[in-house]
Amino acid sequence: MRPRVASHERTFRTRVCNAVDQEDCATPSVRIQPERSTDHGVHAASAWKIENAGLYPQTGPGSPIFLLFGWTGLGFNFPVKPSIRRFKRFVFVALCALTLQLSAGPVGTGPDFKGPLGLQLYSLRGQFTRNVHEGLKLTQGYGFRDVELAGTYNLSSAKFREMLKEHGLRPISGHFSFERYRDDAEGVARDAKVLGLKYAGCAWIAHQREFDEQECRQAIEVFNRAGKVLAKHGIKFFYHCHGYEFRAHAGETFMDLLMRETDPKYVRFEMDVFWVKHPGHDPVYWLQKYPKRWELMHVKDMKKGMKTGDFSGKADVTNDVPIGTGQMDWAAILKAAKKSGVKHYFIEDESPTVVDQIPQSLRYLEQLRF
Repeated sequence: MRPRVASHERTFRTRVCNAVDQEDCATPSVRIQPERSTDHGVHAASAWKIENAGLYPQTGPGSPIFLLFGWTGLGFNFPVKPSIRRFKRFVFVALCALTLQLSAGPVGTGPDFKGPLGLQLYSLRGQFTRNVHEGLKLTQGYGFRDVELAGTYNLSSAKFREMLKEHGLRPISGHFSFERYRDDAEGVARDAKVLGLKYAGCAWIAHQREFDEQECRQAIEVFNRAGKVLAKHGIKFFYHCHGYEFRAHAGETFMDLLMRETDPKYVRFEMDVFWVKHPGHDPVYWLQKYPKRWELMHVKDMKKGMKTGDFSGKADVTNDVPIGTGQMDWAAILKAAKKSGVKHYFIEDESPTVVDQIPQSLRYLEQLRF
């Protein structure tokens, strides 16, 4: 009886057998398994491991096989003596596997959603608080390359940057407190520079009770000033919306006031889709209303049935659900985001089950069509 072969193996081996001698395919001496790759965002399904090929006995560093294929991330085990026919078959299979690996897009992207997609590290705050290495290793394991920072967990900026580099992670943006922008914008710029950030942002405007016009205008002044300081260092400033800015004011909203009176040259915006929906607004409407102002986006879904119309900027973290399972119309949102000029996307998932939810979110985005 022939060994049982999984469906994904049968499909790939059938294609290979059509191109090599059929007698060599009578017994499946080549076993191909999908294996998760953590190399800079390579799609998990595109990394392949070839086992028990029985094609070439010499596989260590310096051998022909290692020099030809060792850098691909493929693992080999060659227990029997060389054979020209088997060697030809090995080369063909290895090249096919390599083609799949190189043709796959970055993690979380697919035929329509091209990203680039990263992870807001606050999503894994529990892991980072326990052990920074653990958090970075998990982030890398998901396949991410780009990340957005939310602090350095008691490490210096230089040390945190070094650890990011060790794990193959590229810091795109980071959040700093409103008070630091107000009191020490130069210090923020220095830290952002050491961390290697392209963007530095603020995710919460200090305010008492309900957000009001005075607090909004104070923020506008701080943002314009901080944006100029950061620009001198080659860093772009942004504000991340958090729900309370969508409260009505003078026939419009405080978000309109922020958009209108901040200088587009120095102030950009990050749309957190959850925090646009939470106060009862439509993310697509805001992307279309202010094109080119939203350069970053938090891709975050909201549990079905959760009530909206809340301007507090606060919500139970269990309302964060895997992307594609909640209330958001992601096809419409991401299509509008692309047209509006969003340059970087980050998954942010604050739920207690984030470790399991991130892979679900990635799979959804990889197959999304719009």
